Amino acid sequence: MYLSEPALNLNVPDRCKPLWNEIIALSKINNMSQIEQIQYLQKYHALLVDESSLDLEKIEKMAKKEAKANRWRSTFWKEEFKDLFSFLFIYWVCVEQLYPYVIERLIEGKAPYTIVPFSLGMLVKVICVYLIYKLLLTFMAKSTKRDNWRFWLPFIVLFLGYLGTIFLSHQLNSVVLFDYPLVVVVVVFGLLFLWEWHRKDRV
Repeated sequence: MYLSEPALNLNVPDRCKPLWNEIIALSKINNMSQIEQIQYLQKYHALLVDESSLDLEKIEKMAKKEAKANRWRSTFWKEEFKDLFSFLFIYWVCVEQLYPYVIERLIEGKAPYTIVPFSLGMLVKVICVYLIYKLLLTFMAKSTKRDNWRFWLPFIVLFLGYLGTIFLSHQLNSVVLFDYPLVVVVVVFGLLFLWEWHRKDRV
């Protein structure tokens, strides 16, 4: 939902465009369903084109309040975490485990690891990278102007946050929480990944 464009193609007066873009972004980052998004956008489009009672500040407050109310619903969190298994499989399983413990070792002519540790550092890294990924999507949904330094500033901040996460995780890697068979994790999260993508295709 973060990067998908709304089904409606509505126009507003030029002075209302910044607020209209913000309203569209609110409908995305607050995980409205397609029907909810259409109703929400139609409502505020009608207010923005009504010159007789146009109050941008009041409309902005109303739009934010209504959009944020969606966060108290279970559908918001269901939508928010619908990509969790995909993230875990691609980042945690493939990037952080299969590559260093299997692929890299095979390239070096060594036997791959079958039992691998799960450390506190890895837990911190996975959580922080997922949060950074979500913040990046939120920023991309909100940002419309990409021709000035303000567009790149959040990217720089998030990248520095990622570097900080790597540093912190390295400090905590010595704290091993448990060991586990790698093949079990690959199979389980691979199946969850396929199930998640199959579910998306049906929606």
